[in-house]
Amino acid sequence: MRNRNILSLLFVFLILLVSVTFSSPLQASEADLILPDLSSVTFLGTMTGHALLMNGLWVCGLGMLFGLIIYAQVKRLSVHQSMKEISELIYETCKTY
Repeated sequence: MRNRNILSLLFVFLILLVSVTFSSPLQASEADLILPDLSSVTFLGTMTGHALLMNGLWVCGLGMLFGLIIYAQVKRLSVHQSMKEISELIYETCKTY
């Protein structure tokens, strides 16, 4: 009975080894995507795809700048001592997990 279990495990291992060895891996990434020419299409009547993409990047940059400014302002606000202690307790508890 023991020999049969060992043989079946060896058989499964052999099948897995052969399938991994002779399988052809798919090697595709996002770099292989074919993108259309963004300047050849228009959105909203007059805006090219490239201009729309650049405007979106500007909006993202402005949003990040706004977030950093608000973060700095909130960081400078005064806080009640008991709220600070609770906040530090919650932070230390989450840090352990």
